[in-house]
Amino acid sequence: MSAAKRLRFEAGEWASEVNGALWALEDRKAPDGKTMPGLDSLRRTIEQMPQLRRIVVSVDPSGTRGDGGGDDIGIVVAGLGVDGHAYILEDATCQMSPEGWGRRAVERYHAHGADRIVGERNFGGDMVRFTVATADRKAAFKEVVASRGKAVRAEPISALYEQGRVHHVGSFADLEDQMCNFTASGFVGDGSPDRADALVWALTELMLEKQKRAPLTGSYGTA
Repeated sequence: MSAAKRLRFEAGEWASEVNGALWALEDRKAPDGKTMPGLDSLRRTIEQMPQLRRIVVSVDPSGTRGDGGGDDIGIVVAGLGVDGHAYILEDATCQMSPEGWGRRAVERYHAHGADRIVGERNFGGDMVRFTVATADRKAAFKEVVASRGKAVRAEPISALYEQGRVHHVGSFADLEDQMCNFTASGFVGDGSPDRADALVWALTELMLEKQKRAPLTGSYGTA
C-alpha cells in the first residue's frame, strides 16, 4: 500500500477504485495493455521539480454564498516546468465569503510568484474578476468560460496524466479523492468537484492553451 493510500486508510477515508474513473491512485492497465500511471507514481518532491516557466492560481467559484452554507471555492496552484511537464503545487480550496476567498486567491498568487489568476465566469456573471480586483486590482487575471461540461473538460487533462506529464508535488488527499471520483459520464462523488475543476482549469491554461515562450519565474526548482 502506498504512503498516500495508507494515510487515507488510517484516517478512515479509504474507498475502492471507482469503475471508469479518469484518475486512480495506483497504476492501471489500458485496454491496449499499456500501463497508465496512477497519481502515486507521478508524485514528486519539491527537490525533484525543475524550474518553472509559468505559475497560475485557478479559482472555481461556488454557486452559493461560500460562507459555510454552500460548496467550497476551488483554488489550485499549478506550474509549468522547463521540462514541459506541469506540477500541482498547492490545493488552497476554502469555504469563505467572497471577500475571504478573493483575498486567499491573491495571497497564493503573491506567495507563489504566479503569473496570473485564472477564474471561471459563472452563472452569467463576472464575480471572480470583481472579487479578485477588490482584493488586489493589480493582480493579473484571466477569465475563462465553460462552454462544455465538467467531464468533457476533464478528459484531455486525464490524458496528460496518462502520458506522465503532470505531477503532484506532495499529496493532496481531498483533491485526489475528487479526481478519483470523476468518470467520463461525470462526477460520482459527494457535493461539487470544486477542487478537481480548479485543477482542470489550471492545467488547461498551462498545457492546452497556445502560449508564447515565457521567461523563468519564481524560485521553484533547481534546473
